[in-house]
Amino acid sequence: MNENTPPNPFFWHKSYGYSLLSFLFIGLCALFLSNFLAQMFALPFVSFDFSLLKDLIGNPQNYQNSRLLVMLVQAISAFGTFVLAPLFFLRYWDITETPSHIRFSNFNPLLVTLTVLIMLVVMPFGSVIVQWNETISLPDFLQGFETWARKNEDYFKNLTLYLVNFESHWQFLIGVLVIAVLPAIGEELVFRGIVQHKISKLLGNVHGAIWLTGFIFSAIHFQFYGLVPRMLLGVLFGYLYYWSGNLALPMLAHFVNNAFTLSMMYWYKTQLEHTQLDMSAESAPFWLVMFSIVFTVAMLWKFRRVGQQQLG
Repeated sequence: MNENTPPNPFFWHKSYGYSLLSFLFIGLCALFLSNFLAQMFALPFVSFDFSLLKDLIGNPQNYQNSRLLVMLVQAISAFGTFVLAPLFFLRYWDITETPSHIRFSNFNPLLVTLTVLIMLVVMPFGSVIVQWNETISLPDFLQGFETWARKNEDYFKNLTLYLVNFESHWQFLIGVLVIAVLPAIGEELVFRGIVQHKISKLLGNVHGAIWLTGFIFSAIHFQFYGLVPRMLLGVLFGYLYYWSGNLALPMLAHFVNNAFTLSMMYWYKTQLEHTQLDMSAESAPFWLVMFSIVFTVAMLWKFRRVGQQQLG
């Protein structure tokens, strides 16, 4: 190779491609290590029975009083994978640049308010997407995949219903920490703060990076019948970050989305004590969906304008 020939940007040691692959490697290592540590933490609670622990984590609804233990296992695993691993990567590993693109400064009360309002107002429109995605029927040649996807969806739905069927206020608060706070911080740090930024540099197209990252964000949940709404949610988080330059805002949006859903389910359970929780998709009335679309677009336009002015 001629010494004047630029190195392949994907395999160059200081390239964004190498950086992204390095982060994937670190993330996988952190996932395995965090899961191992979480299981070590939980072993004394099941008399050091590995097979019992494996079944309890996979099917906690079959065991009494297992909700808190499973939540703690999930918290340890998520904290190691989505918080410690990216922080380690940014501080000690990533040599393509300093993590100056990850900013939490420039606090703007208007952008904070708009973020919360956007996440609340978009929900009726989101319910239509959720219902559509859940009722997709695949062609015959994909019957095997559809059977697997339906079975997988039912499993995660039943697991989620069990975990969020809180029996006390303190269980609810732990649920908010594990299901709303940790994912909001960790997943946004990973997907918007690192993955979206690296892909944007690789593609040279921030919009392509936002949509591709949104797809990856949804795909790793392995729930086909929630793929589209979760992807669009990731895209929304991506644009909130791109327009504001402040990672705290997609974190806030992620938290509001998860915490609001948990709060409504807990309120529903406490108000109607003898009614079973249900996660079946049901779209909002047409007039409410139209209101949702119009006001979401208007607030996104305002958010973009204010955010871009702040970035200069």
